[in-house]
Amino acid sequence: MAVGLFVFALLHVPEFRRQMAGAVGAVVRGGHWLFVQLPAAAARLPLVREFLQSPVLRWCARNVAKPAAYAVPASAVFPLLGAGPLTWFAGLVVLLLLMSGILNSRWGRNLGKPFKTARCACGGRSIWT
Repeated sequence: MAVGLFVFALLHVPEFRRQMAGAVGAVVRGGHWLFVQLPAAAARLPLVREFLQSPVLRWCARNVAKPAAYAVPASAVFPLLGAGPLTWFAGLVVLLLLMSGILNSRWGRNLGKPFKTARCACGGRSIWT
């Protein structure tokens, strides 16, 4: 009933349409500020920039986060195969170590070079460095 009244008002009441368009526009602008402008402004802060360029964070990204991006989804297969929690965790650790070894090998580093040289559409800075 409520959805029908809402659609009826959108179709037949111009002031309601204007108010809804304004509300949707405000939500879109708020989302843009929250998810685009605020993180960009935070990334420009000297303390945040120093943290993002720190060797510790780069090491964690290279040896933990990047392999985990491949290992965690792949480990979702273990419960489907009937593995228990301990077996699933052991398989996740093995996959994590395996992916870390593959991605940090010469072949894995060469595979990632096109992504490292990709440029951001805003500002022309490299995305990954």
